[in-house]
Amino acid sequence: MTRRRWGKAGVQLTPREASHRDRLSVLRNAERKRQDEAARQKWLQGLVVPAHITMALDAAGLHGPEVDWACGVNEPDVDNWESGLLYPRWEQLLRLAEITSRRPMYFMAPVHQITSIYDTSMRFHLVPGDRHPLPVHRYRYRALVDARQWGVRA
Repeated sequence: MTRRRWGKAGVQLTPREASHRDRLSVLRNAERKRQDEAARQKWLQGLVVPAHITMALDAAGLHGPEVDWACGVNEPDVDNWESGLLYPRWEQLLRLAEITSRRPMYFMAPVHQITSIYDTSMRFHLVPGDRHPLPVHRYRYRALVDARQWGVRA
């Protein structure tokens, strides 16, 4: 017995339409695997961008120790990823991608266009004396040296 396949609400797909959707699904999955492997190669080269982690977490409204737990690390590891002090392992990056609904390639170089608050009129809304941190675009040398134990070749 074959399962029912539906298109628009209440309209059953023809066998030809269902077959076409199945082929598209296979192609999409193959492309995702290819992109994930390309992302892993970039991870191995040390090309994760800390600011991309911050952007993904901010966009998803995620913060606090729950993020660390969801990524399988202890607090403050995710904060250290964002500040460029600690390079994430591949498995941790995959968990981060999952909780932020991003693909792993999102976190890799090249740097996404990031507008600093100081390049906008938002700087006039800061309380005098307050500082807004600039985006971190690369990991510190020590973080990349420590990551060599996981196969990172940066």
